[in-house]
Amino acid sequence: MRHAQAHDLVDGSVPRSSFYDSPFGRMFGRLEPWVPAGTTDEQREQTLLEFAHEEMVESDGALLSENKAIAAGYTYFGQFVDHDITFDPTSSVRRQNDPNKLSNFRTPRFDLDSVYGAGPEASPYLYDANDHGKFLIGAGESGVEDDLPRNHQGVALIGDPRNDENLIVSQLQLAFLKLHNRVLDGVRSEYPGLEADQAFRRAQRIVRWFYQYVVWNDFVRLLVHDLLHGGALSTVVDDVSSSKHTTARIARRRFYRWKQAPYIPVEFSVAAYRFGHSMVRPGYQVNTTVGIGEEFELPIFSDPHDRSSDLRGGRPLPAGFAIQWDWFFPMPSSIAPFPQNSRRIDTKLAPSMSHIPMGDTTVPLAFLNLRRGWRMDLPSGPAVADALGVPAAGRPLIDTGTPQESLWFYILKETTTLGAMSGKMLGPVGGTIVAEVFAGLLDGDPLSYVNLDPLWTPGKEPVLVELMRTASPRQDDWSVGDLLTAAGVDAPTTAASGPIVFPGTRGRRRTPSH
Repeated sequence: MRHAQAHDLVDGSVPRSSFYDSPFGRMFGRLEPWVPAGTTDEQREQTLLEFAHEEMVESDGALLSENKAIAAGYTYFGQFVDHDITFDPTSSVRRQNDPNKLSNFRTPRFDLDSVYGAGPEASPYLYDANDHGKFLIGAGESGVEDDLPRNHQGVALIGDPRNDENLIVSQLQLAFLKLHNRVLDGVRSEYPGLEADQAFRRAQRIVRWFYQYVVWNDFVRLLVHDLLHGGALSTVVDDVSSSKHTTARIARRRFYRWKQAPYIPVEFSVAAYRFGHSMVRPGYQVNTTVGIGEEFELPIFSDPHDRSSDLRGGRPLPAGFAIQWDWFFPMPSSIAPFPQNSRRIDTKLAPSMSHIPMGDTTVPLAFLNLRRGWRMDLPSGPAVADALGVPAAGRPLIDTGTPQESLWFYILKETTTLGAMSGKMLGPVGGTIVAEVFAGLLDGDPLSYVNLDPLWTPGKEPVLVELMRTASPRQDDWSVGDLLTAAGVDAPTTAASGPIVFPGTRGRRRTPSH
């Protein structure tokens, strides 16, 4: 029998209440807000709408937009992470908003409160009443494939309803539920003397730290690796690409700082972190059995009135739609040309994202983002680049007096200055904001692995090593794919035979080799 460590006995649920809130704030509050051209709000909205239509839509079949540096699954892992740290149900994109008066109904920590809610006592609807500390697991339409637990109306019983927005992120949520349940089983076996609540808290701590580790050492590394390596801004990530044991504590932040507690900057939530919208593919291959007619790629959105032809969520998992994860993340079982690639981080949005359903109509997503940045009084991209001291050689060519000055558009545009890495990672403005905020949130959480055990890796947890028995990674090189393996969802979910259209070969059929 092993003895629990002291940090496993700390009550990790404070302040984890689902009603916890904190203000948003600004990293560059002294900069003047950017305003689009026009003398009235109606004219300014029209300027943004025309720009979104004319400048920000990717043409069909744009193969050059493939981003081979980042697999397609990271787009939705990034969405899952966003839902873990931000939730603002009160702001309006139709009026000016003061971020200091808006509440963030998520703890500004990587603590998985979108998964755990407020814990078994305060959020009992998430947990199995007959097995203390375990999450409920539901069943999809087939009755065979696992799904999120749902009520009789099909509404997911989860800590954040946004994690049921599409079928990819909803199954990521399901993977975290399964990971916790498997880790809890392992903790009970390894520490049979622990009381039920202590076993839950230890399992919760292991899962949270595993998540934090891959957020920083896998996800952030992909986004900012070699960011101005050796230059003035390289200290933001402190050579994050060269040290496998890099932790957020040694990242020296210049702009994301706070007096009392971490907050979510609007420059991050409204601009920099929306880079993921440009990474969405026109469609995704889910597994070998899902397809519409001759097509095996399904978009996130299609006909607003027909969800059978897309990957929208908010419903029980359709039969046969279980994700084959090695087609979305690099995993030992992935066989070329999988995993699918994300799209480049650039100023073009895939056709499936250019107009998203809103009620009975569709609206350009780019327009919504541009308008939100203006309504939140964000500074211009060039102004933030000036504040960061980005040299002229590291800046994109921007047409003054146009929506190209919008901070969100600028962050997408600046990836064109990265030479061979163009479109494959964030540039100096976007990368600095994202890296500083992620590092700061980890460093500002007194219960994070960065503060309680900064040299910790998942390889130091016997429970996790046991779960990875058939695909054990190097102890310092754990990824989202490993997290999915530990959750037990890595095995192909469908038959490994049958016709399929491979990425870049739409219209031609091939038979997979695995």
